[in-house]
Order: sequence, then C-alpha cells, then structure tokens
Amino acid sequence: MGKVLDYLELVGRASGAELHTLFGIDEELYRLIGEKEVSVHVDPFGAKFYRFPYYHTKREEKDEDSQVKKLHKLQHERDRIVRYIRDHPGLNGGELIKKLRISSITFQRKIEELLDEGRVTRRRDGVSWIYNVKEGT
Repeated sequence: MGKVLDYLELVGRASGAELHTLFGIDEELYRLIGEKEVSVHVDPFGAKFYRFPYYHTKREEKDEDSQVKKLHKLQHERDRIVRYIRDHPGLNGGELIKKLRISSITFQRKIEELLDEGRVTRRRDGVSWIYNVKEGT
C-alpha cells in the first residue's frame, strides 16, 4: 500500500494504467479506493485519474502560496497609492504615475479598483482627473 501512496504523494495524481504499469496493483488500488485513501476523479476529457482525497501536491501548495502572496502584493500596491494620495491630495493621474513610479496601465487598473472600493474619489479639473482619499478611509 505504501508504494502507491508514496507515488501519488510525489506526482499528485496518476491514471490507473500508469499505476498498473508501474506497480501492477489492481487489487491494492481497489482496496485503497474502498478505504477512501485514494479518490477517483475524472478530468474534463473524461479520463479517470487517482489521487489522495483532499490532498494538495507540493506544486499546488506552492501555487496557492503564490496566489496568497500575489494578493498581499496587490493589496500593498493599492495601500501605497492610497497613502500617497492621502499625503499629497489634489494630484492628477500623470503626477501620481511619476511620483509612484508605476506604469499608466498599472495606475489605471489600481485606481479603478480603489474607486470601486470607495477608498478614493476623483473629480474633473479641465482635462485631468484629480484624486483624493475618501473621508474615513
């Protein structure tokens, strides 16, 4: 039993044919499925594969950690913009882009998120948008 579980832990998932070729373990695999130590899944193309129930591979854990870090980074970037606008109210978008040293695309995306969240306000001043932090933020 250990060799199948060890292999699935290493690779994350495997087809029945792959497990049979490597280990020749039809009875062992069915027993593991019956004992709920291995679960059966079907991919979008209809092929069966086997893995630990609720098991995450090292790569999936790394991907989840990466997503969490990315979310923290995105939140940090938005917070940095809010702090700068709070400390320097009344600047337009071009001035903020230069001072924050970010691309115009990044600024547009982040400022739209902040506007949607209600953390920042903007008003027209001729052809420019002037940004301020919303009161209470």
